[in-house]
Amino acid sequence: MILNFNNIKYRSKITLVILGLFLWSPLFLKGQKGESKFVNYTAESSYFSKSTGYFRLIGNATLKHKGAVLISDSAHFYSKENIYIAYNNIRMNQGDSIRLTGDKLVYNGPTRIIDVTGDVTFTDGNMTLKTKELIFNRETNQISFPYFGEILNGETKLTSKRGYYQTGYKQFSFKDSVRIDHPDYKIEADTLLYSSPSKTAYFRGPTTLKGDSSFIYCERGSFNMTNDVANFTQNAFIRDGRSFLRGDSIYYERNTGLGELFGNVFIEDTVQHFFITGQLGIYTQKPEHAFITGSPIYSQVLKKDTLHIYGDTIQIDEIKKGRELKISHHVLMYKSDFSGKCDSLYYSDIDSSFTFYKDPILWNYKTQLTSDEMFITTKNQELDSLHMIGNAFMLNDVDSVHYDQVKGRNMFGTFKNNELRTLYVSGNGQTMYYIYDSKQGEYIGGYRADCSNMLIKLSEKKVQTINFMVKPHSIIYPLDKIPIGEQRLKGFKPRFEEKPNSRNDLLP
Repeated sequence: MILNFNNIKYRSKITLVILGLFLWSPLFLKGQKGESKFVNYTAESSYFSKSTGYFRLIGNATLKHKGAVLISDSAHFYSKENIYIAYNNIRMNQGDSIRLTGDKLVYNGPTRIIDVTGDVTFTDGNMTLKTKELIFNRETNQISFPYFGEILNGETKLTSKRGYYQTGYKQFSFKDSVRIDHPDYKIEADTLLYSSPSKTAYFRGPTTLKGDSSFIYCERGSFNMTNDVANFTQNAFIRDGRSFLRGDSIYYERNTGLGELFGNVFIEDTVQHFFITGQLGIYTQKPEHAFITGSPIYSQVLKKDTLHIYGDTIQIDEIKKGRELKISHHVLMYKSDFSGKCDSLYYSDIDSSFTFYKDPILWNYKTQLTSDEMFITTKNQELDSLHMIGNAFMLNDVDSVHYDQVKGRNMFGTFKNNELRTLYVSGNGQTMYYIYDSKQGEYIGGYRADCSNMLIKLSEKKVQTINFMVKPHSIIYPLDKIPIGEQRLKGFKPRFEEKPNSRNDLLP
């Protein structure tokens, strides 16, 4: 051993006991006066430089304290400044799970901050963080990386330009260009919080989640990477295959495709060209199922128009070779040339048919149609045929005073350009229509007839001709001589004031 006043050198492997440095002790780090602690260091060789004022530890420089072990190839300790610097092959272990490695470690005793640089790796047993610089604030128990970081957690890789980690809660906060890569999906976010034990990501700011066929956007929410369950809020929407879903908040199960939507619900099928609005919705993609309530409206986009249907509840289900639509209670319909009202409605796209239940009524321009049950088929996204079963009645508003009327047991009609053009009456046919003199420009009489079966042709939104299949019992009255009892067929009841005239008229 050689003793020098400028340098104190130790040529053998020794244990160095330094008075006043207690690097890992909260009491020392608070800098309480009069407090002194012993910390054990070991190294293969060491010396003290009086000129520079530091201890130099060389070869497996090791610090041990209360379960924490710090090892490096070499180290400097500046006793006056209370700064410890470890160099090359930094390895720090604490407890059974925390591991930290790097190329250089600087500990500032007065500020209680540890700064590790180089090829830094940090693991807590659940995840592994890789970065070029890691800062550990012992005052707040917060770890941060100011540049770029990469976290590996099983099959999941997370990268970010900046990040923070609370050791107590094992929670990360990532900022700027955050990205999560998983074999089944990718997440990109502006700000993201990540809980390592629960493997849950919390989104704060614009965020996208992309899967094989799905795309999700939100500005606030969470996603559990263990069970693939998400809760999205603030401008959230989901595009999954042909489906588009939006709501104030969305609960979503990625594995099952189940989505529960709350507030300002919007569901769209981009293949079938329909969308639904409401306040509460449940949706699954495979098999397709949607249930919407809260003033819901179903809208079917047609060639040159859109059909809107309101009801208390709306349900869509995928069936073999098609889908079916059920709208229940207080149903109202609006299209620019077609409106309707009933208690419940059923639609199947297998035969493109609508079925209306319980007191159905339809309006086509100035024509009103009622019956016990009613069916309409469509073709090429236009009205095609009409079936009215039981107590069928047609009214045509001639001039708000006079009404052409036809009634019978059943009626069958056809449309052209979405306008009713023919109506076949089957059984107990009766008619009352007004005769118009085009030369005089006024109505001059009324034609009253009874015939079991008849064919009525309409044009320009009014009755043009009536063909009787058998000899009718008929009579023509002058306009001012029509008996009161003959002016209105039994069941006559104009209800044009109930007709919806816009989409807004559908809402209660």
